[in-house]
Amino acid sequence: INVPTTALTDAVVGIGNCSGSSVDKFDRFELTPKPATLVAAPLIAECHANLECKLADDALVDRYNLFVFEVVKAHVLPSPKYPGL
Repeated sequence: INVPTTALTDAVVGIGNCSGSSVDKFDRFELTPKPATLVAAPLIAECHANLECKLADDALVDRYNLFVFEVVKAHVLPSPKYPGL
């Protein structure tokens, strides 16, 4: 899970409106992938925070499309203290 700043608003909307199967989202939106510590998915360097997660419970996926994840490592930039304000 990535927590972007308001500076990434246009990129967040664009990422949500295209498919990763047809476009390299890191390249198109000029984002920098960084290796995670405990999971295979990359972190996004431009985000204020990145949460590495593992699936904890998928019992409600079929009924509610709800996934429950466990945060196994958190990465937060030291500044700015209140991004986007």
